[in-house]
Amino acid sequence: MSHTRLEVCRDPAGGRVRLVVRTDGPRGRGHLGIRVLHAGVDGTRVAVLAEGALLVAGDDVSVGMRVGPGVRLDVVEPAGTVAFDMRGGSARWGVSVEVHDEGELVWRAEPFVIATGAVVDRELEVTLHGSGTAALREVLVLGRVREAGGVVRQRLRATASDRPLLAEDLALDGARPRVGVVGHHRVVDSVTVLGRRAGGATPPEAHRLELDGQGTVVRHLGAQTHTSPLEPLWAAVAAAPRAEPVRV
Repeated sequence: MSHTRLEVCRDPAGGRVRLVVRTDGPRGRGHLGIRVLHAGVDGTRVAVLAEGALLVAGDDVSVGMRVGPGVRLDVVEPAGTVAFDMRGGSARWGVSVEVHDEGELVWRAEPFVIATGAVVDRELEVTLHGSGTAALREVLVLGRVREAGGVVRQRLRATASDRPLLAEDLALDGARPRVGVVGHHRVVDSVTVLGRRAGGATPPEAHRLELDGQGTVVRHLGAQTHTSPLEPLWAAVAAAPRAEPVRV
């Protein structure tokens, strides 16, 4: 089992934000590492890097992030993740995010590829406090080139001020496409905004869902990652000033 934990909060003395990173796992290190790209008074930008081959059978990888009041955390991934053929085994990938009042998390994830023979359980839990917000970009890809793809079971739960905001369970199997879920498509590109509405125009090829609470999910199903039309929308979401609520 591998766990990586990142906490970011304001410096009481008014300097750069404070970051605390903890990792544990095989050989005293987690499967994922954190690299600081930039740190300022109001926020920081970090990269999440794989410290070895991911994902293979038996891997249990978890990431925890806590964003303190009034700061912004930008997370990028320099490379995508491939879940390899697990030959009857399985792996787990879990993310837990907590954003406090007036805090903001913006996480752009690179494609997560489920190769044929892979079986992956993915869990994402987002907890917002007060006016905290989170914006997430996620791309699931069933199979590498000329592959049907494996199995991924994804569970998403989000709460805002202790109230349910979003609950979604998604089960995909490249060998058994499901009509009404992904059909013949192999790429699921999602922009999820929690704690506020997403601005930006919705491409005609995408589907937009406004949550009952403050939140938006925009999703596109396609055949290739590079044909997704969601990049302009994501750019607008990621650049939206925290102090100014976004209106549709």
